[in-house]
Amino acid sequence: MVLYALHDAMVKPMPGNSMAPSLAQSVTASPDGRTYDFAIRDGATFHNGEPVTSADVKFSFERYRGVAHELLQSRVASVETPMPGSSASG
Repeated sequence: MVLYALHDAMVKPMPGNSMAPSLAQSVTASPDGRTYDFAIRDGATFHNGEPVTSADVKFSFERYRGVAHELLQSRVASVETPMPGSSASG
C-alpha cells in the first residue's frame, strides 16, 4: 500500500475485479486478449500539477525495473501512444 502513495497503476486488483481502473478511467481488451486500450483518467496529474500523458505512461512502462520487469516486458510486444501529448487516452 505504501507504493500507491508514491505512484498509481493504470489498473489494480480489487475485490470482484482483477483489472479495476486506477490511473486509467477505462480499459478495453480485444476479443483475443492480445491488445488493451487504456484511457487515462481525466485530470490525472503529477505531484507538480503537470498532466499525465500517454507518453509518460509509455516512458514509465519502459523504465520499470521492479521484481517482475523481465516477465512483464517479455509479454508485451509494443506500447503505442496514438495521442502522446493527450491526457485523455493512452
